Amino acid sequence: MRRLLLVAALASCSPAGPGYAPPAGKRGVTVPVAPGQARYLQPGDTVELVVLTDGTRPDGAPDPRSESVAPDAEVLRVDAAWSKENALVQVALTPAQAQWVALALDLERKLLLHELARPRAALSRARAASPAALGPGRVGAAVVAHPDQVEFLSPGQRVDAVLTRAGAKGAKEELVARVAVQDALVLGRDQARSEEEWASVQLAVTPEEAKVLAEAAGAEDPLLLLLRAPGDAATAPVEPVRSDARLGRSGEPQSPRL
Repeated sequence: MRRLLLVAALASCSPAGPGYAPPAGKRGVTVPVAPGQARYLQPGDTVELVVLTDGTRPDGAPDPRSESVAPDAEVLRVDAAWSKENALVQVALTPAQAQWVALALDLERKLLLHELARPRAALSRARAASPAALGPGRVGAAVVAHPDQVEFLSPGQRVDAVLTRAGAKGAKEELVARVAVQDALVLGRDQARSEEEWASVQLAVTPEEAKVLAEAAGAEDPLLLLLRAPGDAATAPVEPVRSDARLGRSGEPQSPRL
């Protein structure tokens, strides 16, 4: 997996309050940001999610560029003291926007949250999930994920899974992100014990989806978990996105091509 473990020490306390559930049609996406980015945010705020890319001018000098990935995302949960290095903010994004976040994280691009002057979002409070059990025709697939991806998850919730993979051979080729699993039941989760470990989560998926996840694990493809709204079981194809379209290539950062 290309993404680095940046957690210096996981916080022993859990985030304050249950937060909000994502609205129907959107997904709860947990993003790591600098603590200062989360200090002034509360659940219910609306933010613009921006990715900072490492552009280069023709003369070779650095030329950072910002790219708006989500112009208006509802803040669902905030953990401003998750670790010494990062805060966590869960925001409500469309599945397509979540794929861009997956690429940004895999490319180690910096994420910024700009609070917008808007009325507080009309969101439903998050509720305790129902007990999780493996149903007929499903298998329990255990996968590893970055610790921040399981921090706000509980058994009984339902998630989508976004995978990123190199689009072609070679370090300078583009990355591709795709929603590979939809509406999977969370059976269990195990948080990492230190910054050197990955967390794990067990998902109830079809045998075909289990094969996809197993092949992704073999290829060390990073995994982004998207929390679904309660009762939202709708599934539909999501067009994959490629990194060089907006965020530059893996191993060769560049300004976005708009």
